[in-house]
Amino acid sequence: MKLVRDLPARFWRPLLLGAWTCALGSLLPGRAYLNYLRPEFVVLLVLGLLVLLVFIFSAINARPKAFDLDQATRVLILILPLACLCMARGTTLDANAFQHRWTGMAGINGRSDTVMDDETRNASGSGEDIPLISLCRWPKAYAESTVTVVGMLHRDPKIAAQFGANTCVLFRFVINCCVADAVPAAIIVDNGIPCDWPESTWVRASGRFAPRNESDRLIPFLHATRAKQAPKPQQPYLY
Repeated sequence: MKLVRDLPARFWRPLLLGAWTCALGSLLPGRAYLNYLRPEFVVLLVLGLLVLLVFIFSAINARPKAFDLDQATRVLILILPLACLCMARGTTLDANAFQHRWTGMAGINGRSDTVMDDETRNASGSGEDIPLISLCRWPKAYAESTVTVVGMLHRDPKIAAQFGANTCVLFRFVINCCVADAVPAAIIVDNGIPCDWPESTWVRASGRFAPRNESDRLIPFLHATRAKQAPKPQQPYLY
């Protein structure tokens, strides 16, 4: 009977740490961690897994303590974020998150200079998709050019009221560290996108990029000539 009472006290730490190790380790295959972190932060993920392994071996060899209310509280604190991580697997920020985090077209679209980095300049001249954030950062550099961009679809009644019934928003989230600090970069798209496409659909749209000057701000504006639904990018966020 004493052995049965001692089982939770002896094994809850290694079992819980093992569950965390499995959950975080499962983010490595297929680069699933890109749904949560910048690509270069995989180093921190691997280091965290190594630390967890050390803790597991330490917990196995540790002298068990009585499983009391204090121990149960610790278990609950560690289980809750683990459960959230499991439920969030495979999900990304979508149009619902956009509505809660968007601060208007002035948010990340504050620069209007024509100076861009070499990587972006090379992409713009090679026929490749232009990163949506580049259109927001350098609207003058792309003005009156034909571009192709990939983003998530959102229909905003306020945007439609201001710019026309056929307008919608294409957006991508930009992260500095992880999805917790993600902010959306967005452009307005006129025509070209069927009205029956659902919210959060990934769209590849092409057309003439013509920023509009509204209240001394350049609004990224795409006159789409064609659009098609696109698969979810391997890296859904921009950096």
